[in-house]
Amino acid sequence: MDIDVKKIMLTLLERQKEYVLEDRENYGEAMVAVFLAFNQSHVTFPEFEDEEGKIAAYSAIVRKAKEDGAVLIITVNSARTKRCPTEAERENYRWGDFGPSGSQACILLTASGPGLRSCSLQLGYKIRGTNVEFDLEPEFSYGIELNLLPDWPARDAHGSV
Repeated sequence: MDIDVKKIMLTLLERQKEYVLEDRENYGEAMVAVFLAFNQSHVTFPEFEDEEGKIAAYSAIVRKAKEDGAVLIITVNSARTKRCPTEAERENYRWGDFGPSGSQACILLTASGPGLRSCSLQLGYKIRGTNVEFDLEPEFSYGIELNLLPDWPARDAHGSV
């Protein structure tokens, strides 16, 4: 199965940008696309209120993906990011720690799967009145640790995206 992961991620990002423009402060997407062999895929929209709910929702998605023989999972989430967090902030980070103060809203996508080098795509944005200002370019990171998908296989050192 030949999947252009980067192209899919960029396509999903464009869709999310439209949702941000429509919803502005109310944008709060959580979406997971699961890709199976033979060009099959499905999308789910997990709902959660806190970190425990998030872990439960994503764990259920991973269980189902493994049962179905998934080859790729792409997550899409509204998130907050902080430039140059301290080492202590990174080590002790818990979901929601960055909150609105001192952080920037962003659309965050991750991709991982058996034999793939995990990666993320992040695009920050600011809402000023009725305008949305997106960063000029999305930021890609490769070989990242994905704590979002417990027990989901990912290859960090080799493989390709």
